[in-house]
Amino acid sequence: MATTSLQARPAAAPDPAKIPNSLSQRGWLLPAALACTLAVPGSALAGSSYLAVWSSDKETDDRAGVLNTDFLAIIDADPKSRTYGKIVNTASMESVSGTNLLNDLGLTEPLGLTDKYGLTAAGIPSDALNEAHHMTHEPIAVGKHSYLYMGGLISANIFRCDVADPLHFPTCPLVTTAKDVTNFSGIDDFLQAPDGNVLVTYMGAKNLTTPGGLVEIGLDGTVVGEYAAAKPGGPTRYMPSVNGETDTGLLAHPHGIDIRADLDLLVTSDYADPLTLATSPTLQGEKEDCGTTVRFWKLSDLKAGPTAIAQLPAGKGREGYFRYNAPEGVMSVALTHLHEHKGVFATTMGGGSIWYAPDATAEEPQFRLIYRVGPGASAPVFFVTPDDRFLVQPLQGVLSPGDLPPTGLTVSAYNRDPAYHRHSAVD
Repeated sequence: MATTSLQARPAAAPDPAKIPNSLSQRGWLLPAALACTLAVPGSALAGSSYLAVWSSDKETDDRAGVLNTDFLAIIDADPKSRTYGKIVNTASMESVSGTNLLNDLGLTEPLGLTDKYGLTAAGIPSDALNEAHHMTHEPIAVGKHSYLYMGGLISANIFRCDVADPLHFPTCPLVTTAKDVTNFSGIDDFLQAPDGNVLVTYMGAKNLTTPGGLVEIGLDGTVVGEYAAAKPGGPTRYMPSVNGETDTGLLAHPHGIDIRADLDLLVTSDYADPLTLATSPTLQGEKEDCGTTVRFWKLSDLKAGPTAIAQLPAGKGREGYFRYNAPEGVMSVALTHLHEHKGVFATTMGGGSIWYAPDATAEEPQFRLIYRVGPGASAPVFFVTPDDRFLVQPLQGVLSPGDLPPTGLTVSAYNRDPAYHRHSAVD
């Protein structure tokens, strides 16, 4: 993942609602990688910097009978280094026999994985087929240690790597398994809470369907609490979900997460039912049951569940194919930083849009659409700079030339509006 340094001009804090006013003036590229930067102290490595990438081996599904393991790669990110851009270290995950959610759900054999990979009767080990996904955005310092927490979207395993010395560190231990969590699965994002514990979003229920929730773990991986995100009586979905549900309060798929301790506030975004993501038959996602809401929690009382649920309005963002509608698939969410600001941004994958609500503390926060990439592209993870002046948003293409259009359309939405969103940024 590339990092960009943005320096603030000496000026009054801007209104975050005006961030998108210069969309056609600048262009930034931020690859969407599962990575974080590591700044390394110490005399031997003074001035060095590295990139940590949590990854699954690409050969796993390409070589019959071979089960390659997942790993953490360390990449030299120092432009002055002779090994700049190269992998300088890798670390394995702890291997524990039969430790994967698919084993627990009795799916390993029906999915043909036992024969495909020559598995033992115990099933999939913990260090493989995790579906490497998110990890903590920054290392968490504990004494001389510097920990990264990494999750398996499908396996529901969490590993912890001590990257205090990125060039020399041992196997990453397994600290939380699917069996340690009673109610949820589909691990997504991580964020350290003010009390030091780690909050983890789980998109799905124990069987990878709806609803999901939040799980709080200690630094040793011990489960401290599980918090349901579903709450009946939410806003009526602008159109019924793929499975016919209209109460958004029940359609809880926590994905993105952010915190403002000074506002006693936590926010999560609802992306999608994980099972429908994994089993959708085509790239067009006609069976994907996506979320359209952002949930607001009282940080000091997560057990109470969300205090408010806000649906992103469809408005003029409707298309001929429902999956392209602007509110579909709320991937990420971020709060503004400055004390005088209380706004919150959200982005959608299916709808390829950026949204803003000026007051995240309101009883019923109101979002409005501020920028739309359009069908055929997605607005995934993003960040707001600490001075609230910039929002940095990668644009992810989800279709390619020649992809078949969804049922009911004659043309694929590949790169529909190239002139509008090319070389643009949010300022």
